[in-house]
Amino acid sequence: MKQLYTAVLKAMSGEFEAFQNLKQGSEKRFMPLFDIPTPLNRDAAAIQAKGGDINSTYLRAKAEKIKRFYKTGDSPVMFDMFYWSVDDIVQTTGESVYEFFFKELTMGLLFNIPIIPVISLDKWDSQEYRNAMKNIVLASHSGICIRCDIAHNDDFIDMDEIEDVLSFLAIPSSKCRLIFDLGYILEKDLGDLLGQVESLYMEIKGYNFYQVMTCGSSMPKSITTVVAEQNSENEVQRKEMLLWKALTGKGYDITFADYGTRHPLPEPESDSIENPKQPFFQNKNKQIRYTTLDAHYILRGCPTKDGGNHQALSKKLTKSPCYSGSPFSWSDQRISECSQGSFKGNDSNWVAIDTNRHIEAVLDEVKEHLRTPVVTDAGTLEEGVFVE
Repeated sequence: MKQLYTAVLKAMSGEFEAFQNLKQGSEKRFMPLFDIPTPLNRDAAAIQAKGGDINSTYLRAKAEKIKRFYKTGDSPVMFDMFYWSVDDIVQTTGESVYEFFFKELTMGLLFNIPIIPVISLDKWDSQEYRNAMKNIVLASHSGICIRCDIAHNDDFIDMDEIEDVLSFLAIPSSKCRLIFDLGYILEKDLGDLLGQVESLYMEIKGYNFYQVMTCGSSMPKSITTVVAEQNSENEVQRKEMLLWKALTGKGYDITFADYGTRHPLPEPESDSIENPKQPFFQNKNKQIRYTTLDAHYILRGCPTKDGGNHQALSKKLTKSPCYSGSPFSWSDQRISECSQGSFKGNDSNWVAIDTNRHIEAVLDEVKEHLRTPVVTDAGTLEEGVFVE
């Protein structure tokens, strides 16, 4: 079964809290792509202080988090290590970090969960990377996903390189997923994006890929760029959703993917170099990222050491016409509880709330759009669909 929606996530604790509280059935319609970031300096320092090997300790912990949630074989899991170098190894064994993570991810699983490796074309020239992916594919038997980094390669897909990947790994295109990763797109023109993806789609037409996805994010690295004042709010268009609706409205068989409620790049390091254990969010504005139809409704507070600011933001949100009401999802219930003073939550809890709300809202939005597709001739882009 093809899932309706894929989110590129970082295997953060808050994300798993979001998964654990999805509505029954939602987890079967949703497939995560865990893009494992490299260790932050504070993480590396903490591991070294205990005398551990940084890469193996860090990756083992990430794998354990994923395995604790995925206890059944209902939905496949994709993983990538996009920001790691092809030369990164586990010091204790000398093996590639890619192979090490895959082994940790599959070790001790009680069910046959499909684990799908994501191939990064920008690393394919490395023989070490090719060999690592070959070993993973031989052990996984779940196909592959090829990630085309469109954000840095403009309109070009090297089909010869994709064919080389399929040939080297002995994988037919029918067992290969393909992602057009557009990266951060808030400042890009929707019409240009549409033309770009249509051109890319025509290049792969006839290859019979198992699934083709278009992925992007309209969430800036800092919300201050879109919500200028503290204790205020603003709505940000989700151009990745508008783009996908335009494509499917024209009849393209493309699955929706995004970066959840986050910017594509990993979270930044702590601003405090003297104290690397200081959380990166300690001095950040408290915020709620609430997903609505075609948009993110972002509420910005101010830096606080407790959850009082989130309570004020929750009160404001529950009075907004965009609030769906507490029965809609676990996250909406938590927002309601926070507005009433019975819940505050820490930053990880609010990552969970933002993520849970986003997944549930996107699944409903995608399902509704696919139920009543609009197929028209190309025209001008207006509210995410093409009209003559």
